[in-house]
Amino acid sequence: MTAAESTAHPTSPPFGTWTAESVRFSFLLLSPAPDAMPLWKEIAGTEPETVVERPANALRQAKGKFEKGQLLIQQHPSRVDFIYSPNDFNPMQANDSPFVEIGTAGEAFSVFNSKIRLINSLNFNCARIAYGPTLFMKRGSVVECNEIFNTFNPNIQIDAKKDSDLFLQLNKPIKSINNNAIVINRIFKWQVTEFGLITLAPDAKTLIEQTSASMCRLELDYSTIQNGSVALDVEARAALFEEMQHDAHEVFARSGS
Repeated sequence: MTAAESTAHPTSPPFGTWTAESVRFSFLLLSPAPDAMPLWKEIAGTEPETVVERPANALRQAKGKFEKGQLLIQQHPSRVDFIYSPNDFNPMQANDSPFVEIGTAGEAFSVFNSKIRLINSLNFNCARIAYGPTLFMKRGSVVECNEIFNTFNPNIQIDAKKDSDLFLQLNKPIKSINNNAIVINRIFKWQVTEFGLITLAPDAKTLIEQTSASMCRLELDYSTIQNGSVALDVEARAALFEEMQHDAHEVFARSGS
């Protein structure tokens, strides 16, 4: 899809049957962010549950419950990441599904995007931004997942009934529709995975049930290519994010129909 095609659809389309695994937004900095910025509280409105400081690595992490999952904010001298993802796995908690999620695609985008304006207004001296939504579709078999991949990638066909363990990474860069001097990397990471789920009796020896489930997973990774040492102001960052977001919506809607 070209930039011109993106502008032809001002309204975000539906997302079909996609489920959200995670959403990420990142600033790639020209100079380090101010020390001890209370980012988590400013974004989530409360104090984080955990804060990890690693001075030797100049790393700071703040994490806590957020909507249907958790929000992790990582601060490095060269970048700051905002990651909305599922809660950490708890081995002591019963779990009858191999899938981890933060809701439907529409729910996850709505929750995360409601915070983007606030995130984008933060005082960062950055030359690049990055955006990474990861969604998946649950299916009953690998064959069905392979067929989804074939439908979306007519020029890269696989044998849906025989092939397995699909993993494909491909960059399809696009030019910014607001600034032709800016190129946006657009990396597609396709994966088809089959899970086996075993249910044991309380004695941990007797097999009660053995089932399987499959998913077709697509991670999109957008990032602008640095234009020398020129910083992006708030307006430029907002416009670029809107482009990335709209293109991602188009991609997932097209492959989720």
